[in-house]
Amino acid sequence: MAASEGEYQELMAGQLAVWYAQQLDPENPVYNIAEYVEIRGDLDAGLLVRALRHTVHEAETARLRFRVQDDVPRQYLGDADEHPVELVDLTAEPDPHAAAETWMRARLRRPVDLTGGPLTGYAVIKAGPDRHYWLHCAHHLVMDGHSGRLFADRLARVYTALAEGRDPGQDHPLEPITVLLDEDRAYRSSTTLSEDREYWLDALSDTARAGRADGHGPRTLPQAPVRHWGEVGSDEATGLKRDARRLRTTLAGLTIAAACLYHHRTTGARDIVVGVPVVGRVGRRALAVPGMTSNILPIRVSVGRTTTVADLLGQIAARMRTATRHQRYRYEDMLRDLKLLGGAPLCDLVVNVMSFDYRLRFGDCTGTARNLANGPIDALSIDVYDRLDGAGLQVDVDVHRGARDLEPEEEICPRFLRILRSLAGAQPGDPVGRIDVLSARERTRVLADWNDTAAGAAPPPSVVELFETRAARTPDAAVGGFGGSHGDGMSFAELDARTNRLARYLTAQGVGPESVVGLRTARDADAVVATLAVWKAGGACLPIDPELTAEETTRLLADSGAELVVGGPGGVPDPLPAGRFGVVDLDDPSVAERVNGLDAGPSAVRVPGQALAQVIAVPDLTGQSVPVGLTHGALANYVAWAADAYATEHGTRVPPYATPPVRPSVLHALLPQAATAESGLVGSTVHNGPQALLGCCVHATATGAGQDGPDPLRRPLANTRAYVLDAALRPVAPGVPGELYVAGAGVARGFPGRAGATARRFVA
Repeated sequence: MAASEGEYQELMAGQLAVWYAQQLDPENPVYNIAEYVEIRGDLDAGLLVRALRHTVHEAETARLRFRVQDDVPRQYLGDADEHPVELVDLTAEPDPHAAAETWMRARLRRPVDLTGGPLTGYAVIKAGPDRHYWLHCAHHLVMDGHSGRLFADRLARVYTALAEGRDPGQDHPLEPITVLLDEDRAYRSSTTLSEDREYWLDALSDTARAGRADGHGPRTLPQAPVRHWGEVGSDEATGLKRDARRLRTTLAGLTIAAACLYHHRTTGARDIVVGVPVVGRVGRRALAVPGMTSNILPIRVSVGRTTTVADLLGQIAARMRTATRHQRYRYEDMLRDLKLLGGAPLCDLVVNVMSFDYRLRFGDCTGTARNLANGPIDALSIDVYDRLDGAGLQVDVDVHRGARDLEPEEEICPRFLRILRSLAGAQPGDPVGRIDVLSARERTRVLADWNDTAAGAAPPPSVVELFETRAARTPDAAVGGFGGSHGDGMSFAELDARTNRLARYLTAQGVGPESVVGLRTARDADAVVATLAVWKAGGACLPIDPELTAEETTRLLADSGAELVVGGPGGVPDPLPAGRFGVVDLDDPSVAERVNGLDAGPSAVRVPGQALAQVIAVPDLTGQSVPVGLTHGALANYVAWAADAYATEHGTRVPPYATPPVRPSVLHALLPQAATAESGLVGSTVHNGPQALLGCCVHATATGAGQDGPDPLRRPLANTRAYVLDAALRPVAPGVPGELYVAGAGVARGFPGRAGATARRFVA
């Protein structure tokens, strides 16, 4: 191409991918890539500008221009003099370094017109008498990371030659870009391309079935990622490399393994695809020419409970050895072959380890390079720079906001480094599951601080004792909150007497400790009386939704081990299987007559805290209702907590967003000082489901006045602990998804009559 300036040429495959992606959002500067070099010493800025112009002329990719002919993009060489070099003096700024970084990042955000002029830009910034910054910006259409390093190295050699009075053209000038164009053209028409395609199809053919959606949605161009960074000191970096050799891998292999572990432990994924950037070219001559050929290799590994450190490192080494031989097959073509364009990303994250000697000398001055941007990412990118100059490692973490909604983005870099250090210190046979992802501060927070829930005073052992305490303290107080003649005006003494009589009647029907009694009542008053009576008889209540059919009710009663059903008007379905369940109809005059003739004094039955009190029907994974048992102790603990948590100036008021484990009217009768109906007692909705079960364990708070729905779960209740664990029952980091496990006073007792299911789910 150097001999035919102005001649139009086809774009290489990698360039075409960038070209068409940029057309999705022409004003988006996400494809702008940049590095700067901090130069220390007595720099001649004018000589550096002269060296830049010489290097731009040699590095033909920096002079590429683009035109569209017959709807096809073409490229040609422009003139080196078309590239202005901005000279900026920031020495008067209070903090010239910070001002320089701000200026460079603003320059990076300028959109580039792909057909309107130069696609590279340069600036020389003066920050002090012996401190300058050289900024190199380029659109990814003409440059990649490898080319940027070639350009910077050549610039330093040209400056040094000019400073010493030598002809830089005699010092190994850069070869023309036709070297890359010819190689790309030859590869695209060779049988090697077909062989590479078959390799990648075989390696990745079932990734869509592994949780990655087919690409049927519209393609969009992401915004510039957010960057966080960290450092590893020189001595520690030396130790990491030493440990990598001990584990029979490289720093790159160790880093990729740490990234896979990070993704596994923060998402639970076992089939992981990590993207590894490569130069996408072969041969010494091609490697020495600046141009856009970079590619991404999807390296697929499997991580599970039994995976050892050696297993993981071995997988990565084997995949890298074979994948590198097929590195010229474009990542975009893989997505197209797999029908993933516009779908979920193929790579879960991208990891790039760059080990090279970047100590640049501009005559007597020294330069240190720093990356500013590497282009767009799908979700997460981790770049590790090993400068080989004894300065340690620089770690940049780029996060695409909106594509990753797990832990706080500022936690990713320190967590990754923690995993990298732990992995380096492991033995080959150690399971990777032993690698700890929590810092000491996080471990204390999730295990101790967030579970510091011990109450000052122990609650009563049972809900029966709670009610009897309330009734004895305020016997003449009205039990408010019920509607209609069946409940209004009833005092606590009258309610106590009424429930004592019904409890004796139920005892005569066979209700005793561990008996499960179905309750299907439409009125709040009946629900309160029946619930307290069952508890006083020693039994456990199974609330039944009146909307259930007779068949559904029968199945629920059978699954719960219930032998008796208590109901009010319309409460007992017809028909239930004859002789299978006893029925107590509270509106049957004969039942009422027998109950009213019984002793109203306290029951002799004593109910321990571990006794079954409530059975709640919750849906399982198939949607079928499954009974779960709660103890008297769990319910009493909830009531004692609610009395304090929901306290108002009018007494305890249960807010409308709460999901108590018992009917609100029943809870109202148990609270030591409940609010009156006029002050806003919650209605009589029956809460049967997972929310009710969770109500014994974890507290959710309202989002605010006038807003619907609860906030995410907040804190465990008093005397209860809550943990979010991964599949191996290890605590996950704050912000990382997992399964909720509860311990302490709020835990359900299990699935009544289902020992196997109880053993499977109540495991921690």
